[in-house]
Amino acid sequence: MLWREEKDASEQLAEELLKRLLQGMGIAAELEIRRREGNFILSIEGCGEAGRVIGRDGNTLYQLQYLLNLMLMKKLKSRMNVVVDVEGYRERRKDKLTAEAKEAATKVKRQGNPVTLEPMHAADRRTVHLALRDDPMIETSSINEDRETGMKSVRISLRKEAFRPQKTELPEGREEADLPEDREETEPFEAREETDLREKEGWA
Repeated sequence: MLWREEKDASEQLAEELLKRLLQGMGIAAELEIRRREGNFILSIEGCGEAGRVIGRDGNTLYQLQYLLNLMLMKKLKSRMNVVVDVEGYRERRKDKLTAEAKEAATKVKRQGNPVTLEPMHAADRRTVHLALRDDPMIETSSINEDRETGMKSVRISLRKEAFRPQKTELPEGREEADLPEDREETEPFEAREETDLREKEGWA
């Protein structure tokens, strides 16, 4: 019972602090708190100025969340991990970034050249990494950190394994020397890509 009371007190404190931050911005809104994957999510609802709270590419929202967690850490002497959302913005942002990541991965597989996405916050980079982590032909990495903002770009590129040639099945009794000189031992890249996609129908 004590654990539950402590958690309730922490939730109440998080709400109070976020309301103060919003009031400082001249914004009045209702707050809803819920739990998901070990985090507390404080959602700002009924806000007539959601755009101001979110900012460009979520910059204001991320700064608001950072300040809130910093204040909570000083008050509670421990980390609480509060996520701040505005009327479902984070889910929409996640869907948008996932679609962009997969579109970029398709371009990389088609052309063979790496694609670098725009600089983004850690939470957005994580979304991109997770969106492509199960693709056997693609690898992602975070590069070019901006010292002032802490943002990095995500580089999407082909795995080295994707360039490995496929061995040609030879009829019994034949050797590689018997192959015509103009015959390639590897399938065209486009053909390999199409085959891989057919075999992995339904992967995220």
